[in-house]
Amino acid sequence: MTTPTAFQDTIESVITTIENQFKNKASDTYVKFGISNLDQDLLGFAPGELTTINANNPEDLLSFTQKCLVDVVTKQDKSALVYSGNIPTEHYTKRILARLSQIDLLKLDRAAIEPSEWPALADTTTLLNKAKLWFADGLPNIKGLSDHLHESYAGMSAAPDLVLVHTTERELMGREQFDFLRLKQTAKKLGCTVWIAVELRASMGLVLDKKRPRPDSIPSGLENHGVDKILFIAPQDRDQSQDRDRDQRFHNNSVRVLKGGLAQRVR
Repeated sequence: MTTPTAFQDTIESVITTIENQFKNKASDTYVKFGISNLDQDLLGFAPGELTTINANNPEDLLSFTQKCLVDVVTKQDKSALVYSGNIPTEHYTKRILARLSQIDLLKLDRAAIEPSEWPALADTTTLLNKAKLWFADGLPNIKGLSDHLHESYAGMSAAPDLVLVHTTERELMGREQFDFLRLKQTAKKLGCTVWIAVELRASMGLVLDKKRPRPDSIPSGLENHGVDKILFIAPQDRDQSQDRDRDQRFHNNSVRVLKGGLAQRVR
């Protein structure tokens, strides 16, 4: 039989933990998106936290996650392991090069680069060569992801601060809560946070656009699967050019925090 614990003992333990985290500035070391308004609302992503980033438009989903990934490995000086899903690693890399160098992706695909653009590409390559970034091809099986993380960890020169998984709502359907809890336990043990980028089924679009109650905006009942933070990238019309200010405005206006932000927390 479990011995009851006095509330005074519990609150003393909690306050001690908070004080230690404050002294160590734990929140300063958390992975962030690199987008000010979202980082202020979400207060970073701690080791062991599981976040889903959902969108109907795969282009918007990839654009957002790559923007954040690049910030993590270049500006925050953290490491990341990416499961690129159905996206070939070479194409994924070209998109990152295009984003940072501001060279059109089609030009990189066709090797139709202007002489004036080569210095920007060289500078981008130099920057990314310093990044601690690894790729794993293929569409990951969430059920086996914990074991794969353990195996990947052994072959990496540094433990990843971030694990980014690209997948689809279909792949997540039917996953047991245990699969997600096990993934969180593994992530906490390894000291990394996990982002799962989920391409939603087309049938979810109308429901999300009507801004119905939150559970309708979350794929496959993930709210009850131990997911700490849930975001949805709302579809919007935008210029597809790579202008950074326009890109920033799009992400500021289109990303909705459905779970895990300060506004959603119970006080």
